Formats: sequence, structure tokens, C-alpha cells
Amino acid sequence: MEKYIGSWKFTTHEADFKALDNYMKAWGLGFIYRQMMNRATPIIRFKPSVKEPGKYVLISKSKGIISKRFEAGPFALDGEPVIESRADGYNFHSKFTIDEEGKLIHVAVHDKDKLPVSTSTREIDSEGRLKVTAECNGAVVVRYYEKVDDEDEELDGKL
Repeated sequence: MEKYIGSWKFTTHEADFKALDNYMKAWGLGFIYRQMMNRATPIIRFKPSVKEPGKYVLISKSKGIISKRFEAGPFALDGEPVIESRADGYNFHSKFTIDEEGKLIHVAVHDKDKLPVSTSTREIDSEGRLKVTAECNGAVVVRYYEKVDDEDEELDGKL
């Protein structure tokens, strides 16, 4: 997990410009939220939990038309799922694991089983970027993030 700790800013995605929109449609996001997310520049941060040692927190900030911040955790790798809220208010039970190749797997299951499961696989590529492959109902998007200095002191000590 240590290689994922820190802040990562979105830089680019693979060539299919409609992949993100197709993925978000598959995951049940409405038109307005898809438009906002298509224009956003997200920063994601993994940090050790201060409140619950041995666990981690995922903080996601999006800057674009509007700014949003969401947290998932504290979570334990291979532990119980934690509640994660999506931008449109839907809640998911999210579980985080590390596979045998060292990839961080994040599975989000809708709390009422009305929306499909989304799986995001995170890995560090040969260029040191965070590669995120998200899949939902056959729709796949691959996005890349570069490590940045973006400490969120406002949340330090609270999660």
C-alpha cells in the first residue's frame, strides 16, 4: 500500500475520449454529473488513518465546474467494506484489496443493489504514474495520474 500513499493529480487518459462517459453511463451517473466529471481535474489522495492506525483513507477532490471532496474510509486492506458516497448521493459498500501483483483493487457495490458493481484497479506504471483502470458492465476507462504535493491539512487528524 505504501507506493500508493500520497496525492495524485489526473493528467490524461487513453485515446478513447468517450470511454469515461461510457463508463459513467454504465455505472448509472446522470447526464449533468457526467458533464461535470468530464470537465473535472481530480486529485486523489491515499493516506494512513490517524484515527484508526493500520487503516487508510481515500480522499477524492474534483476541481472543475464545481469543486467536490469525498472520503472513503478508514478502511483496512482485505477488511470489511466501508460506506462511500458518490457525487450524486448514491452510497456504495467499497472494499479495498491488494492483489498478488501489488495492484490496489477497489470494488464498489451499491448499498441497495440497484446499480451495477464498479471495479477500479490501481497500479504504478513504468513511468511512475498511477494508472487507474475502471470497469463497470463491460465499459472500461483508463486514466493516468501524476504524484503531486497536495497535502490536505484540513482533513489531517480527522480521518
